[in-house]
Amino acid sequence: MVLMINWLIAQINEINLSRECFIFIGDKIYHGKCVVTWVTKEITKLGF
Repeated sequence: MVLMINWLIAQINEINLSRECFIFIGDKIYHGKCVVTWVTKEITKLGF
């Protein structure tokens, strides 16, 4: 299985320690399959 995923961090608020991110999944067969939830959890484990 190969997924085309683009993950973009748009804004980081250093005061509130929050961020705004966008995740784009290229293949529509993966839409609504909780892929975004999984990607967010994995990137959060690695980067934050």
